[in-house]
Parts: sequence; C-alpha cells; structure tokens
Amino acid sequence: MNDPSVGEVDRFNMLEGAPMPWFNKSSDLRASAGALWMAMGNNCLAQQLSLGEGFDMSAVWPVYLLLCGMSLELLYKAIWVAERKKPEQIHKLIDLVKAAGLPMKPSSEDTLTLLTGCVEWWGRYPVPKGKKSFHDFHTLYKKVMYTTNKFRGFDILKATDALSWESFNELWTEAQVQFFRKYQL
Repeated sequence: MNDPSVGEVDRFNMLEGAPMPWFNKSSDLRASAGALWMAMGNNCLAQQLSLGEGFDMSAVWPVYLLLCGMSLELLYKAIWVAERKKPEQIHKLIDLVKAAGLPMKPSSEDTLTLLTGCVEWWGRYPVPKGKKSFHDFHTLYKKVMYTTNKFRGFDILKATDALSWESFNELWTEAQVQFFRKYQL
C-alpha cells in the first residue's frame, strides 16, 4: 500500500548513483561540524539558546566528532559513487579509505578509528554495546588526543590538536582532492 511512486524510485536511483549528492551531504556535515567548533568557544551562545544556567558549549565535543566522522564517511562513499561503485553500508573509516583506494598517512589510522567510534556510539550514546568497546575507545582517545610526558614519576598529559577544526579540515580536504580527481565536472 505504501509503495513508492515511479517518480520516487527514479529519484532514489538517481541520488544513489550520483556522486555530487553524496559529496554535498558530506560538505553539509562538515559545515555543521565547523559551526559546532565555533560554538564551543562561545559560551554566550548557550545563554542565547536558553540552554540553561551554566551550560558549557564544550559539552557538544562528542557531537562535533560525530559530524566530523560522518562527513568523512560520506566523502569516502562519494568517491566510491564517483567510480560507479555502490558504497557498502559500513562506518569503519579505515575500511572505507582502503576500499576507495585512497592514500592514508599512518598517523591518520588512529584518528580515523577514533572517529569511527564517535560515529558508532560516542557522538550519540553515553555507552557502546559493551564494556570492552568502552575501554578500547577511551584508551585510543587518550592516545590520539594527548601526549604523555613523565615528570618526577608522574604522567603529564598535554592535549594535541589531532581533531581540531584545522586537523579535521586537512583530512577532509585531502579526501576532497581525491574525490574531484575521480569525478570530473
């Protein structure tokens, strides 16, 4: 009874196989991540949005990372579509990069794995499906987001800029270049 009309099926097929809608959705998610990045530095915004007394905009950090990961996922899938391939229904960014045949810096592997965790759960839920995933994610988070120095027998953590807007944008721009190499306007 709720069968899609012929026009809806045609539109679905067109969108599924056209690289630019995939790229555009990736770009929209990137822009949204950028808006959150800017919002995290503006606690007056919390007041303007009536989010409650004392709401700290840095609380949206996991959602920022979710949008970064989703944006990269869509961009990698756009590359597949540009090659006339149907993208697989997976979220693991490293697998998507490899399947798309993209170059990947060894230093990006942990970052992409971390962003995968953000897409799968940290940007949406308080906990993953299991305790081991929780432990593994937070171990990797510490590895990616901090450097550890010893001082008088203590570990001193120093934040990295691994997932700052600039670092994320560099990852995204590298993939964008690959997309346009495969998709000639």
